Amino acid sequence: MQQFLGIHRGYFTLIFAILLCLFFQFYSPPDDFPPLGWKLLGITFMMIIFWISEWVPFAVTALIPLLLFPVCGIASLKEAAVQYANPVIFLFLGGFLIAISLEKTDLHKRIALNIIKRTGSSFTGVLLGFMLATALLSMWMSNTATTVMMMAIAVPAIKTIFSQDENPAHRTQFATFLLLSIAYCSSIGGIATIIGTPTNAVLYGLLESTKGIELGFVQWIGYALPIAVLMFLFLYFYYRAKLKPLNNRADSPLIKAMAEQPLKELGKLNKAQKIVGVIFLLIVFLWIFRSLINDLFGTKVLDDTVIALLGGVLPFLIPVKFGTKSFIVKWEDTLHLPWNILLLFGGGLSLAAAMESTGLVNWAANWMVNSSGSSLILMSILLPALMLFLTELMGNVALASLFLPLTIQISTLLGVPVEYFAFPATIAASFAFMLPISTPPNAIVYGLGYFSINQMIKGGFWLNIVGLIIVCLYNYVYFFVFKM
Repeated sequence: MQQFLGIHRGYFTLIFAILLCLFFQFYSPPDDFPPLGWKLLGITFMMIIFWISEWVPFAVTALIPLLLFPVCGIASLKEAAVQYANPVIFLFLGGFLIAISLEKTDLHKRIALNIIKRTGSSFTGVLLGFMLATALLSMWMSNTATTVMMMAIAVPAIKTIFSQDENPAHRTQFATFLLLSIAYCSSIGGIATIIGTPTNAVLYGLLESTKGIELGFVQWIGYALPIAVLMFLFLYFYYRAKLKPLNNRADSPLIKAMAEQPLKELGKLNKAQKIVGVIFLLIVFLWIFRSLINDLFGTKVLDDTVIALLGGVLPFLIPVKFGTKSFIVKWEDTLHLPWNILLLFGGGLSLAAAMESTGLVNWAANWMVNSSGSSLILMSILLPALMLFLTELMGNVALASLFLPLTIQISTLLGVPVEYFAFPATIAASFAFMLPISTPPNAIVYGLGYFSINQMIKGGFWLNIVGLIIVCLYNYVYFFVFKM
């Protein structure tokens, strides 16, 4: 019966979204509303409903601009399609390929286990190790892949540590905080680099396409890394205080064996891992010193996208054994590459470009500025807050594609750098800590059954509030103390 009702509810959602879109196509807009922007608003509402309900695959929803923009006269097929080949898509493609080479060689697992092994033999030490490993890996890998890998280590670790414990409450308490910290750190670590999470890449593409601003790897990490560190420290010390009573009965030999046994199974560092490690370090080096290298050789050829693609292509070209075709990565390894995310990028950027060209984003920005009395302080809190709590309900890539053009236009109207509102809003889009549906890492750890949804909502809500305070205060200091 429940499945029957779910199917019919899905069809109702589908029909309602289509009818809503048609209403905007045939009903005249208000006098002060741009006509094409009015038509685009109907398509946008339909896409939002599809993205939130997930009744239609989100990558299919991302193709709607290619279908409807030419039909509704919003943009030609060529104008709508050009954003699907935006350089930011290839930047993230390169990042995905780098992550595949790390996973294929198990180098990511070796890095994580070595970090865990070195952080101590207490419960809080184990917590710190897992949090550090998760945050560092999610700077370069998708948060979903990072969480899945860390879960494969964490669940056996929990069973090993508590194999001789007769009190199940101890295991449940430790598992709850450990698993939640992994989910949250996968999101916190991702904000620190451009390729760490898709929303950062959306901002990268929007700034370049709408304002001609090139957001460099070093510039972003210089802004976002301190926020990630502050969030990490708050989460660690909060959970550390919660776990402190367990340290009185810590079983050091069991905790120590937790990381050592999997490391023994991995064996010594092999040739493939060494090659991938060198490639990874080379790519990070080029990202950091890109500007200096370009200035030295008098060129601008080396950019973040080219560097990412270099890191993604090299594992396909370097054989593990010279003279053979046993390359580190083969095309078959890309079968599970999230191509749907790349389509989502294209659809989101195409939608954002149409919002700009039709005047929709300018109308919405003027309305918000007039409603707020042009208050910089109010807007600097309101925009990240809206992004933070809306991202609990819909995918952050889709939300960023809809919301970030608005923040950029509001910055222009209020006479502040376009990054002033866009940067904190982008960061806030990654702070989805409350619900299992908010982000895949939350769903993964919730599915293990160690804690209730109420525990996640309660803890995630306060983490959202702390995150909002940190982002708003840090953003003000960064721009008005150091930059202006």
